[in-house]
Amino acid sequence: MNAVTPPDPFVLLQELSRTFARAASQLPAQTEYAPVATLIAFQLAGCDALVDLERLSEILPVRDLTRLPQVQPWLRGIANVRGKFLPVIDGAQFLGGTATAPSKHQRILVMVSDDFFAGVIVDRVDGLRHFAHDAFRERQELQAGPFHQYVAGGLVDANRRILPLFDPALLFQDPAFRDASLPR
Repeated sequence: MNAVTPPDPFVLLQELSRTFARAASQLPAQTEYAPVATLIAFQLAGCDALVDLERLSEILPVRDLTRLPQVQPWLRGIANVRGKFLPVIDGAQFLGGTATAPSKHQRILVMVSDDFFAGVIVDRVDGLRHFAHDAFRERQELQAGPFHQYVAGGLVDANRRILPLFDPALLFQDPAFRDASLPR
């Protein structure tokens, strides 16, 4: 009886690879690589701003919140988000403006920084924006706005406007933010 030896799988894979390589069309080579930062655009207290995706956990619709007694009016309450209590603040009111009137465009940006997270109610979320890394500008180049002290810098958009880059870490370090209790 004449035994047939099965072909070596490695040899078969090499032959398939050569066949596909001959039949494949060549893709154009990328001549220039421009690193891109992807950020979320939003509006807070009537001002356009950006936040790094790495500083966001999620974006939620504004929902019913559990009010807390003896806290600043800008602390709107807490929400249970996947088993964790999320403090939610009215961003415009915290910045010294009036309480944000409810709107279908409002969202809660769940911002994170190291060991702390909080939800910030914003006027609206405008979606993702992509910027080349050379679009970054230092904080000193920005015009003062309602949340200038919480800005790490800015990025130049297609319309040549410098949009502030909101940094949740700066907000979370602010003693006024950390102490939400009413004075006794």
